[in-house]
Amino acid sequence: MSILFNVLMIIFNLIGLYFVIREVGMKFIQFYTLLSNNLNMLSAIIFLIDPVKAVDLRYTSVCMLVITFIITLFILVPAEGSGGFKAMFGTGLTFFHHLVCPFLSFFSYLLWEGHSQKWYLPFGITLIYTFIFLYLNYKGKVDGPYPFFRIKKNGIKNTVITLTFLALFVLAVCIGITVIAD
Repeated sequence: MSILFNVLMIIFNLIGLYFVIREVGMKFIQFYTLLSNNLNMLSAIIFLIDPVKAVDLRYTSVCMLVITFIITLFILVPAEGSGGFKAMFGTGLTFFHHLVCPFLSFFSYLLWEGHSQKWYLPFGITLIYTFIFLYLNYKGKVDGPYPFFRIKKNGIKNTVITLTFLALFVLAVCIGITVIAD
């Protein structure tokens, strides 16, 4: 079953990537959602070649996708207003990257794949991503791509408080998936 789920993830990630490149071009590299989905696609490809070598990468991508799903559901959907759920989960790009691939990846990893204990991998990658975009927002090089990175608009104190809670949330997800998988 894990082979089927990983093949489907590759196919759905490629479909999602097609929509992404059509909509935003190469700017997709700024979005955690799209980075996590591309990492997921890479981990699925490696899994099909050598499942043992893919364990840490699969775990990392699963954690990042679960973080993506939860942040989308509880922060981005409400931020979009009344059409938020459809905008974040109901179009070609968002349907695959926010919903289908995270669920396929999570259940395949949890039920049929080898497990990693290296919670620090997805946590560290997420922190690096956060610090990069926080810095770029502070310097005025980018706006976002997520509302909690907008340090000039939100203020330093609010940004630090928000990102501290998000970091604790990310850590909880990473450790939680490790615990659930065991």
